[in-house]
Amino acid sequence: MLPLAPLFVLLSVSFAPARAALAAEPNPWPERRVLVMAHGGGEHEAPTDTLFAQKLARAAGANVLELDVRRTGDGVLIMTHDETADRVTDGTGRWIDMTIDAVKRLDNAHDFRCTTNCGRYGSDPYPLRGIATGLRPPPPGFSPNDFRVATIREVLEAFPDALLSLEIKGSSPADVPTAVALADLLREFGRTDDVLIASFDEGLISAFKARAPEIHTTPALREAADFYFNRIPPQGHVAFQIPPDYFGLTVSSPQFTADAHALGLAVYVFLDDPIETEAMYERLLADGVDGIITARPTRMRELLEERGLGFRSRLDLEAEVAIASPRSVSLPLRCHPSASTPRCRAALSLDLLGLGAGRTLPSPLRIGLGAADVSRGETALTSLRLSPLASWLLFWLGPLDTRLHIDGAGLQDAVTTRTLRIEPGFPTRATPH
Repeated sequence: MLPLAPLFVLLSVSFAPARAALAAEPNPWPERRVLVMAHGGGEHEAPTDTLFAQKLARAAGANVLELDVRRTGDGVLIMTHDETADRVTDGTGRWIDMTIDAVKRLDNAHDFRCTTNCGRYGSDPYPLRGIATGLRPPPPGFSPNDFRVATIREVLEAFPDALLSLEIKGSSPADVPTAVALADLLREFGRTDDVLIASFDEGLISAFKARAPEIHTTPALREAADFYFNRIPPQGHVAFQIPPDYFGLTVSSPQFTADAHALGLAVYVFLDDPIETEAMYERLLADGVDGIITARPTRMRELLEERGLGFRSRLDLEAEVAIASPRSVSLPLRCHPSASTPRCRAALSLDLLGLGAGRTLPSPLRIGLGAADVSRGETALTSLRLSPLASWLLFWLGPLDTRLHIDGAGLQDAVTTRTLRIEPGFPTRATPH
């Protein structure tokens, strides 16, 4: 992550007066802890900076998807770490010299060799080579594009609800257009307090902040050094992204974390071989950091869960509940329209009466809404969407006693209200009782 810059770059500090650490809006990041932050999607478990890797990391429980941003010669932002295509693809040359059409023809998993959590891949030393180019089929649930170089637009479309950390690669002024274009794209998608923008180059962070001051950022190298040596608060940022050590200096420490927290700033530490070990994990947890940027998100998640430290966002909880029971029920409603009304339509609502096993509630609670739209003579399996609360209750407590309200006309065998027991299953079952 950190460039091998001379030590004096880190030591060049500013003695300017202390500045405000945060923008006016509350900072949500310190409350999101301890985060598993998948470096490039977890580069030891899957090909770095691919949609395939990011999807696997998300499924493994990573809270934050970390990725790198560069641009092509025709101005398209892409997810990739290196300046050139040489190391990870079957192509050569600088990205800035290519068009997006040329980039999309490359195999971004060409040189991937798994080192951690590799049981899914079998014995092939290059198990994903050729999927992007059509030489072999993708694994179930994935497409060839998941193994190509992805655009940042594709990333945002694929992960609308995931926390993201995006590092702008390059150096100013040559890469200022990358920072500006990224700010515009994130604004287009309405991403502000659920993304973190990082760069080692102060000019790139400054250009990004000038374009989109409302989007959350971390300080570049100079401001981080200002805080490390002189405790000068960084201006307008929400978190630090630091190495554990740098050129013999211990950067991450309990004191660093405590001082950052006192300013309302989160602390995230990035790791890389050979320092990414379980002993290092233990040290950073003892330092009190808020997240670890790891190439092994599966193991990192397991370790945090073992210690009761894993972060569970609302979206994580809903995703886990959805695995146990989909948030909808199927209701057979038959249409019996009049000659002048060829379709039946009805609004549906569901009230929670009890938690099963005779555990009633003092008053009904609305937990679902839906609609029926049925053609003449058809039997519809109408989806009634349950609220996150209902899904959570199903997951933890099991069957729910409910009452269904049907507000419409022309529905054969439907009554104004129907008492149902909602049970977990695939799909969720709704049985009259």
